[in-house]
Amino acid sequence: MTVNGDLSYSFRQEFCMKKKKLLVLHPIIGPYRIDFFNALAAQYDFKCCVFMHKFPTINYDLKQIEGQLNFKPICLDIYHVTKLGIPKGFFKIIEDFKPDYVMLSECSIRPLLVHLYKFLLRKKFKTITLIDDSYDMVVGGNHFSKAHALAEKIMIPMSDEIITVEPRVNAFFQQKYGKGIYFPIVADEKRLRLQYEKALPVSQQYIMDYGLKDKNILLFVGRLIDVKNLKNTIRAFIKANIANAVFVIVGDGVEMSNLKEEAKECSSVIFTGMLEGEELFAWYDVADVHILASYQEAFGAVTNEALIAGCFSVVSKKAGSQCLIKDGVNGFNVDPDSIEDISNGIVKAFGLISEPIDNKLKPSKMLYSFNEYFSNLKQLFIKGEIIKMDRQAIFDQIKGGLIVSCQALEHEPLYTKEGGIMPLMAKAAAQSGAVGIRANTVRDITQIKEAVDLPVIGIIKKDYEGTPMYITVTMKEVDELVACGVDILAVQGTSALRPDGSTAAQFIEAIKAKYPEQLVMADCATIEEGIACANAGADFVGTTMRGYTPETQGCDDIDFDFIHELSEKCPAKIIAEGHIHYPEQAKKALEAGAFALVVGGAITRPAEITARFVAAIEK
Repeated sequence: MTVNGDLSYSFRQEFCMKKKKLLVLHPIIGPYRIDFFNALAAQYDFKCCVFMHKFPTINYDLKQIEGQLNFKPICLDIYHVTKLGIPKGFFKIIEDFKPDYVMLSECSIRPLLVHLYKFLLRKKFKTITLIDDSYDMVVGGNHFSKAHALAEKIMIPMSDEIITVEPRVNAFFQQKYGKGIYFPIVADEKRLRLQYEKALPVSQQYIMDYGLKDKNILLFVGRLIDVKNLKNTIRAFIKANIANAVFVIVGDGVEMSNLKEEAKECSSVIFTGMLEGEELFAWYDVADVHILASYQEAFGAVTNEALIAGCFSVVSKKAGSQCLIKDGVNGFNVDPDSIEDISNGIVKAFGLISEPIDNKLKPSKMLYSFNEYFSNLKQLFIKGEIIKMDRQAIFDQIKGGLIVSCQALEHEPLYTKEGGIMPLMAKAAAQSGAVGIRANTVRDITQIKEAVDLPVIGIIKKDYEGTPMYITVTMKEVDELVACGVDILAVQGTSALRPDGSTAAQFIEAIKAKYPEQLVMADCATIEEGIACANAGADFVGTTMRGYTPETQGCDDIDFDFIHELSEKCPAKIIAEGHIHYPEQAKKALEAGAFALVVGGAITRPAEITARFVAAIEK
């Protein structure tokens, strides 16, 4: 192991193993899939095959989209098909690429035939199906067609995994089929906001051309078809009677003439026709509130686009994108069957607007970033790639070394909503010879694993009513940590009971039963707790909680005798953690019998370090 910031070749060889192959079979790449497919391409040996040049009702500029992709899609010619309507070369792609995973879009004849192809020819690849349908469609039975509903019913049981766009849908499929990973249709804010920024001059031109200065702008973007519920949306807008309000409708479709007739008595409704690129993005810049009040909407990627642009959003409760809205924070969800409710939603959304922002981007209204949502898909990467070291490699890596805890809680100075600071801390630790990192939250763990090639001890701190336990307390946190690829999963191993009444030992047994290959660390305070956790299957026992439980109150300094006794009596490997302030203490802890040690506050908490110096000076 080197100490100059780089890892030894042998460690990199063991840690960075060959990526598995992922083949995506998709009708066409829409703008809303750009960031998703780019992120997948970064994780896998990736190939994407599109087999339609255009949808009957939607035209995408494929060349413009390809310019934003970090891979080259394979385009099969839809006009040269077999008798079954399958593009020629469709199955040859699978044969030539020999994927480990095939990702399929939606439920239709082509994805269904891939499942049959796999079954009949006994292919070993696993299938991942994208389900874009809303809760209203899946559970409420409001599908686009009976054929779509039937294909979905057949395909989901056949799929090895499914990705859903709405949490309620995910919970439904988890309960019914035991599968489902939640990932809404969202774009990378950095990429999209750059496009909005470029469109600002056009937005200023719109304000001048349409006389929109000091106006309140309501925006719709999409196809002008019946299910978009635009007649009632126009009626709701008129009913809202907001001073100086203008309703801008961007799009084209069969309902155009009917909608113009509906709005003929209202001079505050503007129809722009279909727009793309800067001409479209500029309207997001201009708008204050976006609306999508559809009767039926699989998801509604426009909601994400509007929120990223800084618009508040009024969204139909029947649209999948309602999951992006928190009422009263970034918009409101409304009943599309009620003009009254839509109108009230518009009024309340405009009521959220603070001071106007002229000629610059509004702050994004998204509650979570693309990367935060995408972290849910780490489950696929664990299945799709060997991203962890094996047990012995981890033992060899951390033995006798320093693991640096890089954590910042919400009340601490280094905490930010977006993250980004802890990975820098981890990078600095790695460059100085640390052998591992301890981190809190899926966000920080994910960012840290992208920044450094070191094994990570992962935890999720969360308070639960009725128990003093707060470090990885329930199986929900365990699932999230395993999904994001932690090398060692740490749980609180003290004597208190968890919310479900289980002991730490019982909890560890349950973890090992569910994830037998997962290394587990128990944060303990006493000899008895450490032994019990080790006997339950914990691979490591940490002294983390000593001094922080009722039984160990007053233990405010590192206890070398305790470390020695624990190392003698406990069958697990001992990690010394807590109250280590000086290098001499770290060395002595290893000499006392610790397998490795964790230091946090003395390295990565500037406020704590400063307070220690100030206290010493003022004595």
